[in-house]
Amino acid sequence: YASILPLRCIQLKEKEFKNWKLFQSFLSHCSERRQANGDLWAYHEEHSVEFVRDMCEYKEQFSEEEIHQMLGIMSVNSLEIELNEGYGEEMGFYPVFANINHSCLSNAKPVKMKDKSVQVMTKRQVKEGEEITIQYLVENQPTRIRREMLYRKWFFLCSCIRCQ
Repeated sequence: YASILPLRCIQLKEKEFKNWKLFQSFLSHCSERRQANGDLWAYHEEHSVEFVRDMCEYKEQFSEEEIHQMLGIMSVNSLEIELNEGYGEEMGFYPVFANINHSCLSNAKPVKMKDKSVQVMTKRQVKEGEEITIQYLVENQPTRIRREMLYRKWFFLCSCIRCQ
């Protein structure tokens, strides 16, 4: 199953080049992911990168780094989609949503719809010109834990009012 994600990305490039270019514009944090979790990087190298390049014969079209970039873009910018029990896990890439920044004191929240779309609803009155932000994590964690978790997944240290 580890090879399905890069194969879907390759299909995106082949069939919807404009959307592929949009997808490629997002951060993948490849060097940070490699350094932070060498075991996961090695797993992806064997079960995603090598499989796609060797078994699926994409070695000439895609470098190892390009496939790792696909995996990274999805890891850093996607949202978990809840499926019915017994149907596994699914991730969705929502380009507009992926551009919304984090704040531990956010003014909005994502609402996952049954049709797998995502709406952003404000939690309070938002002033004109104020940035719309969401919480990437559950808010009940202590600051130190929240900041560590944010760095581990998204590679930034939160500097919102709550974390200062």
